[in-house]
Amino acid sequence: MKFAQTRFQDNFSRFYEAFCYICYLTFVAVILNYVFSIDSSFVKQEIFIVIIFTIGTFIYIKIKFKSGSHSLEIDENKIIFKDERFITEIKKADFQGYRITTLMPHRVVIKNKIYGKTSFSYYAFSPKQRKKIFDLLNNYY
Repeated sequence: MKFAQTRFQDNFSRFYEAFCYICYLTFVAVILNYVFSIDSSFVKQEIFIVIIFTIGTFIYIKIKFKSGSHSLEIDENKIIFKDERFITEIKKADFQGYRITTLMPHRVVIKNKIYGKTSFSYYAFSPKQRKKIFDLLNNYY
């Protein structure tokens, strides 16, 4: 069964990941400000830079990725994962299970004897596709 990512899912997934990382950066900046008691005008500049960086990131993602960039194919012999740069083929004998990371942004990590780990965003595929993917992976042994 083949699962293709839509443009909406691609953008949503990338925005979700970017938002999580920007929240982490902002949290670290606030903590550093509190710990080191940095001048408040400097903090305002940092927050302004984070906001500009966020807007720039979202514009870059919207322009660069015109369609979904991930696909996942699961059949009785192998799993093939494709993204914009790589193709990973996992034979059934090499499949060692999968897990979902607990720390945000959530990722699906497929474990493989040969290539190690193949990961993609939890939100890379729609909820219906995710349910089917996890059902297939749970019964893949």
